[in-house]
Amino acid sequence: MGSVDQDLSAETEVYLGCPAWLGALGAGNRFLKLRDEFRRGISFKVGDGSVFLLWQDPWHPLGILIKRYPRAPRVTRLHERTLLQEVIHGGEWVWPRPTAAEVMQIMTITPPIQGGPDAIEWNANRGSFSASSALELFQPHPPPVDMHGPCRDKTGNRIST
Repeated sequence: MGSVDQDLSAETEVYLGCPAWLGALGAGNRFLKLRDEFRRGISFKVGDGSVFLLWQDPWHPLGILIKRYPRAPRVTRLHERTLLQEVIHGGEWVWPRPTAAEVMQIMTITPPIQGGPDAIEWNANRGSFSASSALELFQPHPPPVDMHGPCRDKTGNRIST
């Protein structure tokens, strides 16, 4: 089984993969930047671990673990292509060699195991994907305005109300 990126890119190149023809046109790097922005709209729900690759899929809040901890597969003796289910037993995280620094860092913020199959979910627009909800990810958002604070002029002086 391939990583989530590889499996889904063949099906939906638009959001996780970079089609070869974009690279040939010189647009590959720009597309990859868009892909990273698009990923902000999705989350990875850890279920039984039968779909996500432990080291190569971005299921963990730290991102793709092999990039952050390249020694971790060797230290834990878990192959780079290991499925997440190898560290999930009875709905609980069970890590080999938990004294290794890499494993201890990974364990500090593991997401909850939610049962069922692993899944990728759309976060924007109340979970319902649409072109406008995807476009929203790329729109700049103005900083929040404090409506309860004092009014000030251009120089920063307080205005009496």
